[in-house]
Amino acid sequence: MKKVINLFLSVLILSTLLNGCSSTSESILDKTNSTMKNNTAIVDNTTTVDNTTTVDNTTTECNSTTKESITYMQIEANEAMKLMETESNYIILDVRTPEEYAELHIPDAINVPNESINNDDIPELPDKDQLILVYCRSGNRSKQAAEKLVNLGYTNIVEFGGINDWPGDTVSENK
Repeated sequence: MKKVINLFLSVLILSTLLNGCSSTSESILDKTNSTMKNNTAIVDNTTTVDNTTTVDNTTTECNSTTKESITYMQIEANEAMKLMETESNYIILDVRTPEEYAELHIPDAINVPNESINNDDIPELPDKDQLILVYCRSGNRSKQAAEKLVNLGYTNIVEFGGINDWPGDTVSENK
C-alpha cells in the first residue's frame, strides 16, 4: 500500500510541478515514507490535498485556478455529546421542522429547518467560523443542511446524525 501511495503522490507532485507550480520549500519528490491519516495522504511532513501541497507548513499551489475543498465533519451522536462537554462557543443546530423541534429537541439547540437554508444569510448563524453541530431526526436532513452551510461559506460544521441516536437529555416545548 505504501508503494502505491508513494507512486501516486510522486506522479501527482511531478505532474503538478510540470504544469507550472512552484514551491518555496524543499523538494517533496525526495520523501518516501507515507501513511494515510483521515483519508489524506501524508508523506513525512508533506500533505497533498486537492492540488495543494504543504511541506513543513509551506504551501505549493498551481498557478492555475484550483478549487478549495472545504467540507464538514461527520461524527456519532455520543462523540458530539463529548465534544459539547469539552468545547465552548458552539451552536447546536436542529434542522427539522418547527413542529418536530417543539415536540423534542436537544437542550439549547436552535431551530433552522433544512428547507429554509438556501443562498441567503442565516441571521441565527452570524459567525461563519463558529463551531456548528448539526442534527435532524435520522441524519439525512442534517447531511443536506451541512452541505448547504459549507456552500454558504461556513467553515466549522460538524454533522452528528439524528436525535433518534442522541444519548443525552432532550426537552419538549409541548405540554
